[in-house]
Amino acid sequence: MLLCLLPVGLGIILGICAVVMGSFGRTRVRRGEADNNGVAVAGIVLGIVAIVVGLAVPGYFAISYEQCRSNAHSPAELAHC
Repeated sequence: MLLCLLPVGLGIILGICAVVMGSFGRTRVRRGEADNNGVAVAGIVLGIVAIVVGLAVPGYFAISYEQCRSNAHSPAELAHC
């Protein structure tokens, strides 16, 4: 059960790393030390997407599970949730 949450947590952690590293890249572009502004922006954007998806997926499953439990009318249906 806990193993299925590993990609979600890993996505959030790697998303944070992508935002931080993309910000470092943008800083270096502004200073003239690098010329890869597009890659830095892509890292920031994809990092934010990974964080949002990583936070939304557990919420979706929690809401879905609660709806399943509230619609279950027998112990067998409850066990199916």
